[in-house]
Amino acid sequence: VPDQVDLALGCGVGAVFVRCAADASFDDLGRCAERIHSAGATLELVVAASSRAPAARLEQWVRAAVTHGAARIYRVDSGGPLTPARVAARVSQALAWADGQVTVGLECTNELGMATSNTVAGVEAGARWPMACVNGLGAQTGTADLGAVALACSELLGLETGFEAARLQHLARAVELASGQLIPAQAPLVGQDAFRHQPRVAPAGGLLDPAAVGAVRTLILGPRTDGPVLRSLAADAGITLGDEALAQLQAHLQ
Repeated sequence: VPDQVDLALGCGVGAVFVRCAADASFDDLGRCAERIHSAGATLELVVAASSRAPAARLEQWVRAAVTHGAARIYRVDSGGPLTPARVAARVSQALAWADGQVTVGLECTNELGMATSNTVAGVEAGARWPMACVNGLGAQTGTADLGAVALACSELLGLETGFEAARLQHLARAVELASGQLIPAQAPLVGQDAFRHQPRVAPAGGLLDPAAVGAVRTLILGPRTDGPVLRSLAADAGITLGDEALAQLQAHLQ
């Protein structure tokens, strides 16, 4: 590991992520930390498979991060066995061990489709460096989706993220093109169906204005669309629907 740290430092990076298994030895950590600090870089300590490790072992890692001057320590929920409540509890425990001397981050994998919810739960519990990826890309089933995590943190938790949500569509499509990984139609925020729906009684609003994430709402007319909604939509387009025209339109939609 120290040799790999030297390779990273040789590239002129300002931070080096040292990834260790939860049951790994601490022997190399001190040597890595010394080289990183000597180069004026910051140590980012990532503890893999931490969700499966005993609490006593995790406490040792947090205290090791403090001892060796890590800027942050990241807990990794490898295998996705945790629920949001359990993630929140473990983050709270890590913060208590850290006692303000090292920042706590986390990374959640998506085997059960819970990476984003688990990540947001960790942030709500006090983690301030969540790991996420555009479109939720990652090995196997992926990881937390960057856009969803950022918007959940700002809209639900009231946190300032610095994320430029209005550019999300462009970012998601650029990554889709570069990675070759297609965005599912039902993907939150960026899927083609994310803001596409059939209004029934009144035009639906929703938590987010599509424009806030660079998207456009698309309304689908169908047999469940009520007459007042049809009249309202027609009026928005500068069209007045009389009773006869409305009846004909509803019959056509049926």
